[in-house]
Amino acid sequence: MLCRPVQSEIDALKEGGNTRRAKRSRLTSSVIRELLAEPKALRERAPAVRLILRHDLRRDESAAQDLDYSERDDQFVGIALAFKNARPDVAVRLLTNDTGPMASANMVGLEFVEVPENWLLEPESDENDKREKELRDQLARYKQAEPQFELTVIEPASKRIEAAMQCFASLTDAEVEGLMACLAEENPVASDFGPREAPPRSASLTGGGTALYGIGREMFEPASEKKIENYKAAHENWLDSCREYLSVASRTIA
Repeated sequence: MLCRPVQSEIDALKEGGNTRRAKRSRLTSSVIRELLAEPKALRERAPAVRLILRHDLRRDESAAQDLDYSERDDQFVGIALAFKNARPDVAVRLLTNDTGPMASANMVGLEFVEVPENWLLEPESDENDKREKELRDQLARYKQAEPQFELTVIEPASKRIEAAMQCFASLTDAEVEGLMACLAEENPVASDFGPREAPPRSASLTGGGTALYGIGREMFEPASEKKIENYKAAHENWLDSCREYLSVASRTIA
């Protein structure tokens, strides 16, 4: 039996946009609408399952001292308890997967049935989970594009196999610093960033100082302090990356 608190919760979930829960809530609402005409058979046998809409059911007010009817879970339990007391000839069970209704039902002597785990859907992935999966799939595709090598020993394990492999010794700290000195000498950081003010230009080149070839105005823009700082920082970062590479070069040279 489907009572009003349950339908109210389903209606509230319909407003969740395009999430899986919202979509399923809207689908369930369409099924509930069909119940206005007649009960719906969800399963014909072993066991037979029928879904019935019962908005007329009310909660058991005598249990108000134990149940908090401002809470939706306890409203649900109170209605099931009232139905059980009104129909002693029927085996009434509360079907739920939440601990709150289970505890409340147990407190007022109402039996409940826990929803089996295999009835539940896997948790819905959020945007971070989807992005992580996308990146993992992308990395897997990149790895598959690389050459794949497999080494298999087909001779008996007792037979000795000899092989030659070319290896390179790691550079010492002194060697790394020596190479870095050469690199810095060949690629020094610039110190001259041009004049701070516009240099004088002849009228023949500037078109009278107003326009360039009739299509636009010539503007002088000196290198700003911010751009100079960014350039120096980028040069320093480049040197650091070169130093880091040289420190592990022996392990990356094939």
